[in-house]
Amino acid sequence: LVVNQFTMIFFQFLVFHSITLFIFTFTASTKLNSIRSPPLLAFGNNGNFEVSKMDVLSEEIWHYHNIVTQSESVLNKKLHLRDMLYYSISPVFPMCGLYVVGSSLNGFGNNSSDMDLCLMITNQDLDQQTDAVLILNMVQNAIMELKWIRQQQLICAKVPILRIKFSEPFQDITVDLNVNNSVAIRNTHLLCFYSSFDWRVRPLVTVVKEWAKRHDINDANRSSFTSYSLVLMVIHYLQCGTEPRILPSLQEMYPDRFNPENDVRALNVSSPLEPPSSNEWQFTDTTTLGELLIGFLDYYAYHFDYLRDAISVRLGKKTERALVARQHSPYNTNNIAQWNCICIEEPFTLSNTAHSVHNQVVFDAIRKAFCESHKELDRNRDLKAFLNAKPIKIPLCNPFGFIYYSLSFYKLLLDYSVSSVSSTSDNGRDIEHSSDETATNSRSSITSCAESGNETNMISSNEFESADLKKTLFLKYLFFNICL
Repeated sequence: LVVNQFTMIFFQFLVFHSITLFIFTFTASTKLNSIRSPPLLAFGNNGNFEVSKMDVLSEEIWHYHNIVTQSESVLNKKLHLRDMLYYSISPVFPMCGLYVVGSSLNGFGNNSSDMDLCLMITNQDLDQQTDAVLILNMVQNAIMELKWIRQQQLICAKVPILRIKFSEPFQDITVDLNVNNSVAIRNTHLLCFYSSFDWRVRPLVTVVKEWAKRHDINDANRSSFTSYSLVLMVIHYLQCGTEPRILPSLQEMYPDRFNPENDVRALNVSSPLEPPSSNEWQFTDTTTLGELLIGFLDYYAYHFDYLRDAISVRLGKKTERALVARQHSPYNTNNIAQWNCICIEEPFTLSNTAHSVHNQVVFDAIRKAFCESHKELDRNRDLKAFLNAKPIKIPLCNPFGFIYYSLSFYKLLLDYSVSSVSSTSDNGRDIEHSSDETATNSRSSITSCAESGNETNMISSNEFESADLKKTLFLKYLFFNICL
């Protein structure tokens, strides 16, 4: 009787997981369509079809997006492969869940995108350097004899992955499997709704990612941007770099829906967002795709202050870079290198998603690519020429730009550390740092370390490394980059 009861409970659990996975993946494909559709034609005052240079550019962007964006058949093929992997892994981990994450599901994928999978073993955090590697080894051993598995490679990184390649008919799909990286599920959920909030978001991201790829600035292994960082840059630009704004902060507009404490198993991309009221948001169609692409390049080439500002999609605006560097997050380290060039706040972990962009020489070349591409596109309005530009050229050595930016940011960080940790009352209450427009639930607090009657401000070792250690780390990093 006990065995039968256990079997029934186990069967119910499997049914629940199957339904959950089905809801989170398959039904998402029907929700990746935009909330609002693009205008099909533009007519002049005389009733004839009128085409301007900007209209041609917008049409080229839209057409290119439709060609390369992930098709329904490719998505279904990936989901079928996910199911096969799940049924092969579940005998080893009966209580697991296997979730499609990343561009395959968030609306920003194309037909050549790899499929990222997250294997959830437990709701508790796992040590990615020990536990996750052990679990991936067990998965590797469990599926190595399967005929449709062609190759496996365990990559030990900050978040370890098992890269799997397959035989026919899945030879064109590569899977990157991670363990308990729940933030990837949250990100997929959030970006899926950003991609469908306005019809212009997805084609703009498609072209920006392709442009970055052809310029060799879409490779974290080469000190450039990840695709995730590029998507956040586009969303940020649409939040505060356009007039009128194209996107709001969904985390502020729907705080319950995108609460970082929500159980990832309850996240459902098939359930649409409640339409915002007219007081909360006004949809506009006045800016074309071509104007947005040129504006995106212009914003990051000439207007964004990389030294002082950080990108915060969570807040829907720019925020202080030093403030983001001091936010409490297990993903933040005391290595100043990760804050050297550009800061893009991760919407849930509050870490810097652009920590891979740490080489100032490479970053200078990236900024030059923004400037040159903006001039080229603004002058010719030719998408093909824009995408076919040559990759960036990186000088052999240019330490002076690195020295300037590193010293300037380090001074900002030290000034912020001293000014933000000020004397308060005897009980040492928290001090909040935010601009007037920052929402209350988005503010960060730093504990004051000053004692009563003591006018000298101290920096808590729990908040940040001591000033001496910071200086030592910085000087070592500076010397290392100059040598390079």
